[in-house]
Amino acid sequence: MPKFSSVDFLNLQNYSPPENWIKILTLDAHTAGEPLRIFLKGYPKLEGNTILEKRKFAKENYDYLRTALMFEPRGHADMYGCILT
Repeated sequence: MPKFSSVDFLNLQNYSPPENWIKILTLDAHTAGEPLRIFLKGYPKLEGNTILEKRKFAKENYDYLRTALMFEPRGHADMYGCILT
């Protein structure tokens, strides 16, 4: 049997991340066969008056979140994303 680190994998349900970590709630769905990840809660506030302004702000300020949440290993290149504002 392989040896793991000292982390007890059976007790992970009791794990609570540090308070200073960003916690983002998502919902994964398929729409017409296309994968969609909806960001429900925890994504930083997007500044701007229009959707295009908010999109630009997200790209300039939070692209690291998009790539972390949408690319491998949590997502893939063909996945769509939706941020509820």
